[in-house]
Order: sequence, then structure tokens, then C-alpha cells
Amino acid sequence: MRRAWDSSSRSTKEDWLEWMRRLSVEMLKQSPSPALRACLELASTRPRTASDLFCAAFSSCWAALSPKGKDHVVSALESAFGAPTIPPEIVSTLLNLAEFCEHDERPLPVEARTLGAIAERCRAYAKALHYKVRISQSPYSASAIAHTRLTLFFQQSGNRVHNEPGRVRRGDHRDQQPATAAGRYGGWGFPKS
Repeated sequence: MRRAWDSSSRSTKEDWLEWMRRLSVEMLKQSPSPALRACLELASTRPRTASDLFCAAFSSCWAALSPKGKDHVVSALESAFGAPTIPPEIVSTLLNLAEFCEHDERPLPVEARTLGAIAERCRAYAKALHYKVRISQSPYSASAIAHTRLTLFFQQSGNRVHNEPGRVRRGDHRDQQPATAAGRYGGWGFPKS
């Protein structure tokens, strides 16, 4: 399987398409799933079948790989993503693979920042946005760190912080809600009596 992942000698679109076809067939051949292996003969003659089953075959092989094998696959994926001659359809297939693995709760250990940049480069804007959101929701993002620091500051100064934006309780005082037109007029546009 290691030779199937090697993409170093690919330079033309046809080379990359052949690499993807061979990789898909190899994933089916090495899959621990009997159902996927049963599709090998059909996939050998029909390239579309191999590409349709690529993500499922990869996921089943990924689960059976050793940590060293996983490292090799990730480095091969990263070198393929960085190749200057890789066609957009292959990049799209590899991005779909990363998304499939994430939904399968076996995410690839490729940085979200890297995947987002690659998605943006190949104009897969929905995927790029997904990775940008994932970065911002990471516990190590700047906004998460700032939120944690503010929470600690308020807790140390004797204030309680609620999860609702804009609500801070000082000591034992009641919550101060901002006055709105609906609140002043009972929601009907008439003054409260």
C-alpha cells in the first residue's frame, strides 16, 4: 500500500488520474471489509466504481493501519496537496476524503488551517468556511483564549459570568436587562399601565 500512496513522480493530469485510480483499487484490495473487497473486480474494470468507493475503502484501511502507517499516509496526503501539478478534481476528492473521515469520527491528523487553505485555493468555499469555523472554535483559537481570560477576570473580581452574551451579574444584585421597546410597552406598542 505504501507504493500506492507515493505521488512523487506525478507531473501531468493523466499521471494524477492514474495515481488516483490505482490508489482507489489498492484501498479496495487492502480493505479489511469483505463487502468492499468483493467490489474489487468491478472497480478494476470500471474506474467510476473505484472512485465512488474510495472514501469508504480508505476509512476501513485507516482503522487497521499502525501509527507508523498512518504517519506515512498523512505525509503522502500532505505532499499530494502541496504538489504544483495536482489537478483540482484530485484535490477535491482528497478534501472529500478528509470530510468523510471527519464525519466517520476518524479525522485525519491534517491541520484544519491547511485543509481550509487548500479548499479555498480550489474554490471549495463551503469546505473552506467549515475549516475556518473549526479553527475559531478550537480551544486554542484567539477568541477562545480571550473568552477564557475574560471569564477568569470576572470570576476573580467577584462577578459571575453567564453563558448568555451581555449578561454579567455583579455580586448579589439582580440581573440588569437592557430596556427594549417591547419590554417598555408590553410587546404591543402600548405603554404599560
